[in-house]
Amino acid sequence: MRSAPCQLLVICVIVCAALDNDGTFPIKKKFMFGDVLFTWNGNRNEGFNVSITKDNAWIYWKHVNNSQNIEKNAWSFKTVEINVHRLNGEQVGKTTYTVQKTFSQAGQSVTFSWSTAFFPSAGVYTIYHTNKDNKSIIEVTSDGVTKMQTEKYEYHSYPYNSTHISFEIKNVSLEDAGYYAGGVTSEAAWLEGGIILIVNDKPSKPTIEGDLNITVDSFLELNCSSQSHSAPEYYTKLVSLHFMWFLNNTKLTNEYNSTLRRHVSRGDRNSQYSCIVKKDTVESAQSDPVQINLLYGPDTLRINPSVNEDSELSIKEGEALGPYDCYADCTPPCDVTWQYTDSYGNVHQVIFSKKTAKLNIIVNRTIILLSCVGTYKTSMTLEQNISLNVQYLDETQAIANGRHDPGQIVLEENKTLHLSCYGNGNPNPTIRLSKHNAVIKTLETIDDNWLNHTIERLQCFDSDTYKCTSTTTGFQNKEKRITVSVQCTIRLDTSFPVKTQYSSVVGEDVVIPVDVPVIANPAPLKSKVTWYGPTESNKVTSKIIRRDADYKYNIRGSISIENEQRIGNYTMLYDGKEIITIIIHAIKGLPQKSSGQNTVVVLGSAVGVTLGVLILTVLAAVFFLKRKKVEIIRKSILIENAIALEGIEHSSDEYAVVNKTSIDFQKFENDATIEGMEKGFLSLLSLSSLSLSLSLSLSLSLSLSVNLSCTKINA
Repeated sequence: MRSAPCQLLVICVIVCAALDNDGTFPIKKKFMFGDVLFTWNGNRNEGFNVSITKDNAWIYWKHVNNSQNIEKNAWSFKTVEINVHRLNGEQVGKTTYTVQKTFSQAGQSVTFSWSTAFFPSAGVYTIYHTNKDNKSIIEVTSDGVTKMQTEKYEYHSYPYNSTHISFEIKNVSLEDAGYYAGGVTSEAAWLEGGIILIVNDKPSKPTIEGDLNITVDSFLELNCSSQSHSAPEYYTKLVSLHFMWFLNNTKLTNEYNSTLRRHVSRGDRNSQYSCIVKKDTVESAQSDPVQINLLYGPDTLRINPSVNEDSELSIKEGEALGPYDCYADCTPPCDVTWQYTDSYGNVHQVIFSKKTAKLNIIVNRTIILLSCVGTYKTSMTLEQNISLNVQYLDETQAIANGRHDPGQIVLEENKTLHLSCYGNGNPNPTIRLSKHNAVIKTLETIDDNWLNHTIERLQCFDSDTYKCTSTTTGFQNKEKRITVSVQCTIRLDTSFPVKTQYSSVVGEDVVIPVDVPVIANPAPLKSKVTWYGPTESNKVTSKIIRRDADYKYNIRGSISIENEQRIGNYTMLYDGKEIITIIIHAIKGLPQKSSGQNTVVVLGSAVGVTLGVLILTVLAAVFFLKRKKVEIIRKSILIENAIALEGIEHSSDEYAVVNKTSIDFQKFENDATIEGMEKGFLSLLSLSSLSLSLSLSLSLSLSLSVNLSCTKINA
């Protein structure tokens, strides 16, 4: 009867193993130094097809000729699944190995926990540590811990026969790295269910090696080396170190290798490099910086005060020249020499020095060239020159179409213009012809006495101020100007961006500014600019704006878009000639004005109507009075003419032209006339008051109507 529990236990183990392997024959799993060994029952020479899946991703399948398969570096995955079939397709088994791993830094403490299927009632439960070798570290019975290094380990499970195993490793070191598992036999040291402990310690402080004497425009190569402190060994082999490089304590991007290869230039002088080694989350200390010694020759010579290379310097004989400092930037320092060449071609050394040489010299007419020479390691030489000469310079002459110094010349478009510049000097000066308006443009330069320039067919853009200039170093330039005015008819300036499409909202205060670039000489007149648009009454004002030249103008039209009838095409004409057509489009989908705004507009319109009626009434009254007065005067004149002319027996109602002495109109203003005029005026005032009352009533009615409409709309 005592054997019944044991038989039941064996049956349970077999059933559980079968369930663990999807109901097929069991596959055994062992963790061995970072790898996992899968074994199953089968004939020794029987072939099998094996499929491997890691972290739920199918990796490969292969054929094996025995009943086992080793999966390398299984520790680096979370799960490794194997599915074994015989060659006839029959499944042998399928199982998954779950990898448990913990990372720790040296000096920390770590606690491990796992569950076991049962705790031996009479035997010993042993916890094993496997790294390079296998050893037991803790032994536990139902009564307590029988073996444990207390300063290193602490067992936490209680009661002692608990199937939940928990213990602590204190002050973790690299030697503690490896695989931890437990069971009742030594075979348990390799079984699934254990935990891998990976220990990282700071890599050693790195060192940098390489040739620090580096020539400019070559490649610097430095190596950063450090000793990795991590365990177990199978982890160290697979996980590589990462490197960070720093230039003057600034991290370099995209530099992660142990070797730094970098192009160096003059800007890398006195640069310092350092590195840091990183493994997972643990970084080493930063290495000591190394400074490169950049070797370079002179790329230029600098003269202070600065001069243009090979330029001529005018100076009177006997005057002092200098001081001029010539400097060459070199490592190691260059040899710097000042020397001069005389008119016979002989070279004379003035001063020699390292890196910098200062020139002070009294010149004479035989000195034609001063030179600063920089020499680097006897193999590289740079030279910068200053030419000297004693000169004179006469006034420049300008000739246009045979006329000497005309000052101004006016020609029609398509005519020919001949310009000549003459300068006299010793040596021959440089003659330059240039245009001077908003932008200075050199047309031609010659090192001779005469410069001739022809424009075969003048265009409007040739209108400009032309200047002949004679130049000799050390003298004030001699120049003569001619103003050329080319007459041309107005036309669109196609070289300037022209906008022909505009979009606009519609409103009383909306004005679209339109700029039309034109070419014209003389300047266009605003009075000759007209616009034709979509309606007969266009509200367009024009303004003439000069641009960067006398023949370039903008005609700015300001187009009022007060209603939708103003939207459309606008054609600009100058003196009846069509220049351009502008298209204005309406922007659709704009929000309507609020009811308050509509009320103000209607009220404003009503008040405007009222004021307009009042003004018209007053004007009518004035007109009535004036007409009455003129009628009285007219009749008086007719009476006077009748008296003055004999043979006229009765007055006429026709108008007559009489050349008589001026009549005193005051004598016709009798009481009856004045009374009639006053009555007429009072009648008109009464009519005006009645009109005003009607206008106000109409205004209030319109205002009330609009307010009610807006209220309904808003509701």
